Amino acid sequence: MAKRFLLTFLILSIVSSMVLLVGCFGSKAVTIGVAVPLSGEDKDEGESIVNAVQLCVDEWNNQGGLFGKPIKVITKDDKENAETALIVASELCKEKVSAVIGHYTSSCTIAGRDKYFENRVLMITPSSTNPAVTDGIYPTIFRVCGRDDAQGVTAAQYVYKAFPDAKVALLHDESRYGKDLSDRFLSEFSSLSKSESVLYKHFDRSISDFSQIAKEIKEKGATVVYFGGLFTQGAELLKAIRKEGSTATFVSGDGCYHPLFIEKATPQLAEGSLVTFAANPEGTPEGKEFVKKYRAKFGKEPKPYSLYAYSATYVALKAMQMANTKDSVAVSALIHSETFETPIGTLKFDKKGDPESAPWSIWKVQNGTFVPAPNPDIAVAPQ
Repeated sequence: MAKRFLLTFLILSIVSSMVLLVGCFGSKAVTIGVAVPLSGEDKDEGESIVNAVQLCVDEWNNQGGLFGKPIKVITKDDKENAETALIVASELCKEKVSAVIGHYTSSCTIAGRDKYFENRVLMITPSSTNPAVTDGIYPTIFRVCGRDDAQGVTAAQYVYKAFPDAKVALLHDESRYGKDLSDRFLSEFSSLSKSESVLYKHFDRSISDFSQIAKEIKEKGATVVYFGGLFTQGAELLKAIRKEGSTATFVSGDGCYHPLFIEKATPQLAEGSLVTFAANPEGTPEGKEFVKKYRAKFGKEPKPYSLYAYSATYVALKAMQMANTKDSVAVSALIHSETFETPIGTLKFDKKGDPESAPWSIWKVQNGTFVPAPNPDIAVAPQ
């Protein structure tokens, strides 16, 4: 794998050098594409990512831009649909953007990834956690968040320690994100507990009636429900589970680390739910400063992955500045070799384009907000 990676990078580097010889800057215009859902249930999350990118770009423009030219942001709505994401990726490549921040969901990122790579466009996703995003030979593809293989393991180890005799029901939304995350959780939990799930169900993201599934959860005697999916369905699923009379502990991934999960499920029903997310959502002191600036500029609270979008944009712009070019191969080579101080902390990327350190933590819903979960050794076992 390492030899193939180096060979691919060498070929691209040779092409890159030829481009530099004939004038890599061209008009020197720098455009940042942002591909996220700007319609549908997750449009608020998409808009918050666009806002974060714009905030970072505005700060750079206030300092003179890049290469003596202002930086521009081009936004595209991928509608959280893989087919649309591929179309969006093609459009951004034709517009010759200098880098793409996106996509939001793993399915969309994977759909557009090859198009960006083939057209030598730098891509950094702030939020796509599926391992397949960076697995393979994609030296111009990066992410600033963690991976689901580690996220699923973190959740499974916590559940096993806190609830070693748990009867687990596993559910996912059939997306690349939801399925792979759930399967990773189940694999780790089964290995630790020497037991399988009492229920394994999947459904697409259009489903909103979970009454029948809730009945099966109750009938199977599940004491823990692990859900791989996003907060909208997570909230509806939780409400159905509680309506059926089940007190099973609800556990999910970063897709449910969202204030709207608590709001839609209601704080009372969401109380005690567990989700995985970054160890420190606001990152460094600079991350806390970002939150203040975001509030001041947009008059609202940033969403969970806003800070990651800001940091991804910073890495892209800083790397172009350091490499003194917007050529994606030269810029990517620099990203792979350098360390970046960002609002989410120090970022050093491995050969795949993943952060070398991106730990996951367990968060618990308590009194209508997310707080660090207690030590699993003293957690209260499910009823």
